[in-house]
This record gives sequence, C-alpha cells and structure tokens, in this order.
Amino acid sequence: MQGCWGSVHSCRAVALLAAAGALASGACTTWAYTPAGAVPVDGAAEVAQTADSATTPTHSTIELGGDAAQGAGATDALAPAADAAPALDGPTALDGPTVLDGPTALDGPTVLDGPTALDGPTVLDGPSVLDGSGAKDASAADTAPPTDAFVAVDCTPATQVCEGAKLATCGPKGDGWIFSNCFPGTTCVIDQGKGVCKPVSNNLVVMFDSSGSMTAKVKKKNSTEDLCQGNFSQWPVCEYDDKQWPLGCTRIGVSKTVFKQALAKIDEQVTRLALFRFPQNVNALGGTNCSAGAYSGNATLTGDSAAQSIKPLGSGTDWYWNSLADTQCVPFAKDLAQAVGTKAAILKWMDGKEAQPLDPELRATGGTPIGKTEFYIGEYLRNSVVVDGKKCAVDADCANVNYQCKASECVDPSRSCRDTVLVLFTDGGEGDNNSFFSPRVQAKRMSMGLACESNADCVGGSECKAFKQCAKQGGIPAGAPLDKACEIDADCQSVTGTCASFKQCMPKDSVSGWRCTATNLPCLPDAKKGEAAFCDPGATNKDSCVREPYHLITASAAIKSDNVLRAPNGKPFGVTVHVVDIGSISATELANSMRLAMAGSGKLLGTDASDPEQFLGALDQAFDLKNKKLCGADM
Repeated sequence: MQGCWGSVHSCRAVALLAAAGALASGACTTWAYTPAGAVPVDGAAEVAQTADSATTPTHSTIELGGDAAQGAGATDALAPAADAAPALDGPTALDGPTVLDGPTALDGPTVLDGPTALDGPTVLDGPSVLDGSGAKDASAADTAPPTDAFVAVDCTPATQVCEGAKLATCGPKGDGWIFSNCFPGTTCVIDQGKGVCKPVSNNLVVMFDSSGSMTAKVKKKNSTEDLCQGNFSQWPVCEYDDKQWPLGCTRIGVSKTVFKQALAKIDEQVTRLALFRFPQNVNALGGTNCSAGAYSGNATLTGDSAAQSIKPLGSGTDWYWNSLADTQCVPFAKDLAQAVGTKAAILKWMDGKEAQPLDPELRATGGTPIGKTEFYIGEYLRNSVVVDGKKCAVDADCANVNYQCKASECVDPSRSCRDTVLVLFTDGGEGDNNSFFSPRVQAKRMSMGLACESNADCVGGSECKAFKQCAKQGGIPAGAPLDKACEIDADCQSVTGTCASFKQCMPKDSVSGWRCTATNLPCLPDAKKGEAAFCDPGATNKDSCVREPYHLITASAAIKSDNVLRAPNGKPFGVTVHVVDIGSISATELANSMRLAMAGSGKLLGTDASDPEQFLGALDQAFDLKNKKLCGADM
C-alpha cells in the first residue's frame, strides 16, 4: 500500500506495522504515538479479511481506548458481540491469546498469538500470514514510511529548516526531523533563519532595445500625425514631457513609461529580474544630447574575440567579464537582501535623470545587435545564474539567491520547476542569416539547442531529429540550407546545392509548420477566409501565416558542447525567448519578429507605441511567468 503519512515519532511504529503486516493495498494510514507504540487510527487501516474466502476483503477500524472493534461491513468473525471483552482494552491488548485470535481473524492462529507476536519467526513468514497461500501481498515499501519521512536525531521541538526543496520540522519530542513536501508551485526557503514554503521564483531577463531608431517619434493613435510636434534638441523633453505628453513622445520615451507600469506589478520575491541593453560605452558627450546622451552604441562588447562560449573570469575570456557592464544594466540578485532592491535599480535606468556614473539612463543610440546581445545574456546565465555543479565552500560562493553549497557544489533544490525567460523588446529586428551569432540561431540555442547527437543534447521539450536538406556548396556561411528536402545530390541541382544530412534539436510536435503572427495558432498559407487554417489580416493588415524557421537553422558551434547552454556540471538547460515588437510597420517586418519568437519557443507580442494600453497588455503577458506544479525533482 502507499501510506499517507502524518507525524512519525518512533521506530516502534515501523516494528508494529511490520508485525501486523495485514494492511490492504491502497489504504491511507495515519499513525499516532503512544507509550505502547504506534497503531493505525481514525479509520485509516484496511485489513483484508473474509468470512468465506481469502479473496473478499472487508474493512475494519481499530480505535485507541475504544470499547469495541468498529467495522463497516465487518464479518461476524471480526465483530464481537455487544457483551464481548473490549478489543484493545486490558492486559491482553497485544500479548494475550485473545487479541485477534479466532479461526478466521487473520486466517491463521499464529499471526499475533502468543509470545512470538512481535519477535518470533512466524510473524511474517508463515504460510497463512496474509492470505493462506504464502503470498506476501504487502511489500516493504507498502508497509513502512518513506525513507525520508523521519530521521531520528536530537533537535529542538517545532524548529523548521529546509532540506533541499522539502520542509523539515523537528517533532514535539525533539527526537527527530519530519520531512514534508511543500505545496505544488512552492519550495522551501530560509526566511529570517526559519524554513518556510514559498512560491518558486522564476528568472526574468529583459533585453531593452537601445538602438538609435528608438528616438523615432510616436504617431497619434490611428493616425499618421506625430504625437508631439516640433524639433527637440534637449533631453529629456525629446522623450517625454510631464505636461505636454506625459506618456512619451518617442518610442523610447513611451517604452520607459509603460515598462515602469509593468514593473510595478511584479513581485520581485517571486520573479527575479535582470536588465540588459545593446552594448554601449560611456563617452564624453553631455547628457542633454537627445541622439546619444552620455553613450555611444557598439555592435559588440569591447575586446570581443568571437569566442562561442565564455569561461569564468581568469580562464581566457576576461574581455567578456571586463566589458559586461556595457550591456548588463542590472544583474540578478546574489542574495535575498539584494533582490528586494532590484526593481528600484532598474527604475533608475528609466527615471529621466542622468548623472554618470551613479545615475545611469537608457538612451537610444547605435545599431540593433540582437544576436550578439542574446549570446552575451546566454553566457551570463550559464556562468552566473544556472550554476548547478559550480565548486563552492559556502553558500555565498554560489553568488546566487537560489543556490546552496552541498558536498562542495552549488545546488538549486528547485531547479526542476524554476523557469528562465528572456523578453526581447525591440522596435524591429536586425537582418538575420544562418550564422552562429544571428538572432534566430541564438534564440534556438537558448530554447532548444542546435546540432545534436542525441536527445540529451536538447532542452525545452525538443528532441534530436535527423533530416536531409539541400545546402549550398559554398557561400556565407558555408552549408547554409536552401529549404528543400532531398535524398540525393541530384535532388538539389535546381538550387545548385548538395544533399546534406543534419541532426538538429527540433520541436517534438508541429501541427502544420506554419503559424499566424497575431494569434500564434497553426495556419496554412493557401487557406481561404472562413477556413480554420486562415490568418485574418484584420484592419492593420499585419497578420500573416509565417513558416516555422526550424529547418532553416542548421548552424552549429565549433565545439559540440557549445550548441546548447550548459550549467557548470555540463547539464543543459533551456531559456524561453518572447519577443515584444513595438515598431514593425509591415507584415514582412512582423513576420521576421515572429520567426525569432518561434526559434526561441516563445510568443510574439506585437503592439504599437501609439497605443500605451495595448503595449502594457503585451508586457504584462510577457512578464507573467507561471509556476510549474512539481518541484524538487532535481534534489
């Protein structure tokens, strides 16, 4: 049977249960402690009995201190007459011949009869112990508490601590710890020195578009006219003005306003936050300049060596760690105290005040290096955020609020139910291709993995699939696919390519291979209006049926292990990438953002800076990270 266990305070409970050995499979048993040991109470124990046949169970309840054995549907052999001696009352309760002694009580006279009831060789090994045939239909797993249900050791009664994701409570007698799982969606954390069950915190990274195109003026809603008139040279009026356009005048101005509203709704105890922008350097320009401010934009971090993976500081890629602040505005908190101030730190980048270096600000300047910034974020996550297996001596060495140091390695007890999500906010994607650092390739590397040998190389519910496709013989990059299935080279003559074999991490299921940009639902490009597979372009004429990009993404890393994000212990993990697009003005541009979102196993949340309410709704969806239901599997 599988028991439902409450408190367990003595090993004698296990001994008595093993002696009884007659609980029916599927019963739910509660145990109570008494000086004589633990016995089933409150109608929880089900004993397989029969008056006529060993295969017909009846249910009996044994109560402590009761006057008689109570049984719903009990046979005459188990239910004594009204004037019979009490079943468990008096000196013969567990040591006299009359306790459960009758010709059919347990189908054998020796089960609990006489001095061998708890210590003799016939307790659980006689031919008539359970069913008269010698079959023991209750295994040790069925009749004993889970191995971690109780640990006998001296402790302070009622003290609560965490053991991995479980809550450990010291029993009322101080003789051991009782372990229990937290409610689904929660995990055990230490709060003010005590173990408590709290909702599992998820990791949310925001990549804020800081390209020069974000200085474009916002149009009035449903109009081609600019929201704010005139030419502005002074900052921050060129972004927003409290009196004239308090919600913002430019894309970056509106974005800051809406982001602040969305951030206000986030519980930073449940959602851990980090903020990145495109790489920028602090320069000598005055902060009042609207086109650049105190920054100049770059395509890469200073000193970028084009490495396809980043090692810890001191291991050969120090340029990354020395320049990371050019793209990382606010990192994830390293402890609970720091976590409480994360939102305040992010808001300093959006408050319309700038005084370098103590009061920074998001400014619009430079290009749109989405792919490279995705790569920088991914390497930060696997070196500093998902750090299972990182060597440590104390918890502080993990430098992460979610991790504990156990056996000299960092461990996240709730890793199995903690999500990591990247919200890529942009006003239009960069040009894309099949190179390793392109946006779609990096999004797929984060969410699924690239080239693979087996399913163990893939994450996010994807699997390693083999396929053949026509590929270029040369070109940039070499081997770029031509999106044509093949079996032999001759099948690719029309596209001047060769038939190449690929093994890539791919989604397990794909309904049609196409999806609508507005609804993310499956579609077909030749579907007609009124058909289920049709994407209605609507009044904006933007919704379209977009081909899933997976077979177009065949790029891979030079070192196989770099095709997916891996924690320090080598185990891969996934990051979902959502795209919030506020700038695409055509179906073609929006389709590019849709393919990026699909490559990241995420959603496209298309919106318009001229409609702040719709914009806020898109951010709310992107920031609403749902807790998984099962936690602690990776303990």
